[in-house]
Amino acid sequence: MATIGSAKATLVNKIDTLTASATAKDTIYLAKALKENTTHHSFTYQGAWAATTDYALDDVVTNGGNTYICKAAHTSGASFATGSNWDMMAEAGTTIGTGTAGQVLKTNSAGNGIEWGADEGGKILQVVNRSGNTAIANNNGPSSPFITDAHHSITPVAANSTILVIYSLSLMKGADCQALTYLYRQVAAGTDTQIRSLGYTLDNQGGWESGGSHGTYHDSPTYSLGNAVTYRVYAAVSNSSITLYTNTGGAGGASVTLIEIGA
Repeated sequence: MATIGSAKATLVNKIDTLTASATAKDTIYLAKALKENTTHHSFTYQGAWAATTDYALDDVVTNGGNTYICKAAHTSGASFATGSNWDMMAEAGTTIGTGTAGQVLKTNSAGNGIEWGADEGGKILQVVNRSGNTAIANNNGPSSPFITDAHHSITPVAANSTILVIYSLSLMKGADCQALTYLYRQVAAGTDTQIRSLGYTLDNQGGWESGGSHGTYHDSPTYSLGNAVTYRVYAAVSNSSITLYTNTGGAGGASVTLIEIGA
């Protein structure tokens, strides 16, 4: 099927080729083409609509963000109106700007539009892990615990993130005492501060005994972007005359996994 835009070219070709011997079919086709030429056939963009301006059939204008096509030649009045002169071709979309830093584009609460809003938290931003099996022995007692091989640092990539700490530490003692473990945090070059007592991990039985301290801790440190946050597992014995061993005697190793969770 010929497009409306091609009707004019077809008409010109017919006029050029018609002779006195034109058939009835030629005459009918010519009449049809002439009729097509009185309807929409091409668009002429005229920019923004203006008052007291002559507009022709198929002129295209913009007004109020929408796009309109002229249905009939006319001289515009003082104000724009659809009806007998104009039909809408395209309706303006919704402009919502660019939002602010950290926002995301999402469906609004009514479910009928889009808007900028705060990014929802709970996303894992990074995971770091360190493991070791360095054997360490100490008998300083609970007043002066020692750092085990279970320690690691993470540098948050977003503000107000929380850190999920997953730790595992093997321990062994050779006499009657209890083993204690603690979780410490240090931000940048600040103070190494205890944030959790992990409690007794070996009981008060005599003789050699192996065990460990394992668990998780969800921390909310105060930090500035670019500063590392370090977590360390400290260990001590309840009797300073007894030696506590870590990562030795086949008891296993130590590991710390740090997970940054977006706010």
